[in-house]
Amino acid sequence: MLAAVTVIFLELYFSLSGLIMTDSPALALTVLAYSSICLFSFVNLAYVRDFDVVQSNITPIALCIVGLTQLNGFEFSKLGMTLALMADSYFALRYKDYSDEIEYNALELFAQESWTQQAFDKTNNHNLQLGAITMIFAQIFMTLYGTVSGFSYQALFLSFYLARLVQFFFSTVKGIDMIQSNLVCVILAVISLKNLGSTNMSSLQCLLMLGDAYIGALLFVISKNIQVS
Repeated sequence: MLAAVTVIFLELYFSLSGLIMTDSPALALTVLAYSSICLFSFVNLAYVRDFDVVQSNITPIALCIVGLTQLNGFEFSKLGMTLALMADSYFALRYKDYSDEIEYNALELFAQESWTQQAFDKTNNHNLQLGAITMIFAQIFMTLYGTVSGFSYQALFLSFYLARLVQFFFSTVKGIDMIQSNLVCVILAVISLKNLGSTNMSSLQCLLMLGDAYIGALLFVISKNIQVS
């Protein structure tokens, strides 16, 4: 339910932004109509048979494809609409009529979990706990230094490790779990490779990020008992 409400309101927000900010509001108007119909049906104001056709699973997929074809650089409203429609399309493909629960596969779990997740509650391995908190604080220091020095990509890394610090100590919502997941860490490690060697501090930070991604992937494979050939 929370995911459905979030996606609907994101589509409403970005479509309204698109009507104001873009010169060609056709996509924004279409997404606004679609999300309004979804919201109308979600709150059970009334049952309208024609709305079932409009809000079928194929609609967000088709709109997502249109949004991807119209992306040209960084456009706030179009990018937001497209990402919201991608989430809508994903849930449309994964949702089953006979159950409200989604059975996640290994990649989806990898995108939701991190190796530091609730470490104090999940394991008595003090070496792992000490290593996790040491890496988090070391990365916070280095990314904070890089952000102050004017490296914009370091601000992205800083937000990642601040979310990881919060999630390390507390039980958090799914959104924060995904923001600091193993998959996001791997993506940031790839980004950090492009900046390897710019300064000594950034090089060390990149190496730690690569180590973080490696540890997360290795422990995930071990914990899920995944056979890697």
